[in-house]
Amino acid sequence: MKIFLFLILIAASFPKIIFAQDTTMSEVVNNNRRYSIYPIIKPKYYSFPLMTNYLLLKQAADDDPFALHELGLRYLLGYGFKKDTLKAVDLVKRAVDKNLTAAKFNYAILLNNGIGVEWNPFEAFNYFELAAKGGMPEGQFALGVIYTDNLVVPRNYTLAAKWIKKAAEANYEPAIEALEQLIKLGIYFEDPKITEQNDVMIVDSVKIKNATILSTEWELNFIDFDAKDENKDSEREDIQNILQLNKNKLLKKLGVGDNFNEENLVDTSSHSIIRFASDNGSPEALMYEGMILEAGKHIKKDPILAALKYIKAIRLGSFKSVSKLFQLISGENFISKLRTVAKQKNYDAMYVWAALTALGFDNTLTPGDAFKFLLEAASNNHLPSIIEIGLLYFNGELTDKDKNKALEYWKKASILGSPEAEIRLVLIKIQENADLLDNEIGNLLNFAENGSILAQMALAYCYEEGVAVKKNLAIAAKLYRISAVRGSSAANLSMRKLYNNLRPKDEKFEMFE
Repeated sequence: MKIFLFLILIAASFPKIIFAQDTTMSEVVNNNRRYSIYPIIKPKYYSFPLMTNYLLLKQAADDDPFALHELGLRYLLGYGFKKDTLKAVDLVKRAVDKNLTAAKFNYAILLNNGIGVEWNPFEAFNYFELAAKGGMPEGQFALGVIYTDNLVVPRNYTLAAKWIKKAAEANYEPAIEALEQLIKLGIYFEDPKITEQNDVMIVDSVKIKNATILSTEWELNFIDFDAKDENKDSEREDIQNILQLNKNKLLKKLGVGDNFNEENLVDTSSHSIIRFASDNGSPEALMYEGMILEAGKHIKKDPILAALKYIKAIRLGSFKSVSKLFQLISGENFISKLRTVAKQKNYDAMYVWAALTALGFDNTLTPGDAFKFLLEAASNNHLPSIIEIGLLYFNGELTDKDKNKALEYWKKASILGSPEAEIRLVLIKIQENADLLDNEIGNLLNFAENGSILAQMALAYCYEEGVAVKKNLAIAAKLYRISAVRGSSAANLSMRKLYNNLRPKDEKFEMFE
């Protein structure tokens, strides 16, 4: 795990190593309440929800599978009964053993989220598969999505299209939308052979509908870790469109959580929201700020400050910002203007020129001169330069490696109000197995809610290892996934390691790199 901590501490020091080998990944569970493992409970059909508790208990005592299932969900929710997760899981599992399809789906959800049982996405897959073959559209869609994910089973777009199409044919709305996306991405071209009757057990669809089901908001979300191939970018970013998004959609796009304190916003304009998330360490917001400054959208055009924002985003793992930065600095006169302004003691320009040298984008400065630029800017409390010097000392770039010096600079940046520096200091404490203070965990939670990807990954590690919080692999996996979806190759590697550590010795789960 020290390797993971090292990866997120250096945060993309070298452009050539920030891309993961796997170029696409789908987000299976898209739950914005990212620190809660409980999905939304959606009562879709009402015959059992309207039954009195007395009659439900009586029928469950007679081992009626529908009553067992419904009673289990009521214990899970605390609906009419005191919440009892263990009793809930036992009841749902008994309904599974009675071959109730909806119970198989819900038990898969419990396994996939670690609710009352150990987190086990592989066992969850088996139950999703049973629900899918039992004719349940939700199970068919879930199974299809998992086949795009390349985490539990090897990616197979033919099987993904097969099961998603089955769910779409049952008028399951998410599947209809997903099938359209598969077609748009060129993944699904023609009807795969999906009419084989032996693939699906014929069940009484009315019986399936007489059950409450747990909703997970399954969503296909293809991720491209190769920023050099623009043709693979399924969602080309246009800053004008970004600025026109409503507040909630913009916050979600910036990685800001539902529980952030809106009072921290100066106003709710798009510019203010992006600036807020940028200040709190959102790589998406930093990239958008760079795009706004580069284009001069409702603000004075400033290519040098735009480059600074792109560099900070790259340091936080934004693979898209690499190409943005490269295109900007390749423009006519950018480098010559940068040098001129830097020599005039403009600290932003000095930082950009030095950082371009450290990242390997420019070689006109010697490492020693680049480091001197940063030292001079840092001596005048230029925050990006102070944090950069800490990174360079930590990695041994442009100067000798010196962890104590790195800590010294990050402490200075933290005192000056840098969330990134504060998070990096906590990461060092985690690496050294030092005890974390309650306020440090609280700060990580707040920074993560405000869009910090570093804080998000730090929390994932805490939940994975049980550092200052109760160990919970389900939450760790979700947090790693969210960070990976946001572009962090370090989170992607850590998430895959979580899965591989649990992977059964079963041929269908064997992965081929």
